[in-house]
Amino acid sequence: MLVGFISIIAMLLACLIVFIAALHNRVCRAQQTVWDHTTPFSVGLNEITFSKYSIENYYTDKHCLSFLTLRGTESTCTKYFLLVDDWYSFERRTWDKGYDAGDCKKVEFYNSVLVLIKYDVMKDTSPKLVGTYSKTRDRLYYIDHENKRMMVTNFKRRISLGLMAASRYEVMCAVARKY
Repeated sequence: MLVGFISIIAMLLACLIVFIAALHNRVCRAQQTVWDHTTPFSVGLNEITFSKYSIENYYTDKHCLSFLTLRGTESTCTKYFLLVDDWYSFERRTWDKGYDAGDCKKVEFYNSVLVLIKYDVMKDTSPKLVGTYSKTRDRLYYIDHENKRMMVTNFKRRISLGLMAASRYEVMCAVARKY
């Protein structure tokens, strides 16, 4: 009975030591990183990862991707985008309230802005499509629910003229977490 109790205590201490060591390394890495808190929001290594090469999954006929993250390698066949909210929290804003707003630090990739396209504007829990808006070409790119690549030209102009509903499109604004 006493031997079992001592072995449980030893295992708990070992887990605690591993947890503290992992936390210490993460805090030290976070203190060495310089964060850019200017608008537009610059994406750091902790927030987003991309995969360059697809891996064919011959068993399921799906295109799978392998993401290299700080936590290890993530492989997925249905999702191609990882947004980690360890250091920032992300809030969704409609296009008209988020894109040109001065207080919104948009998630951007070079000259493109992350955009969520609502499938149903009346239901907030409806599926969202993920796309990117090219600031230099004024185009919105996304894959629709039928796996077709869609491109909307003159996107910002169409929104400003009222030809497209701004409430259907959302941008992601990043807010730095305070620990």
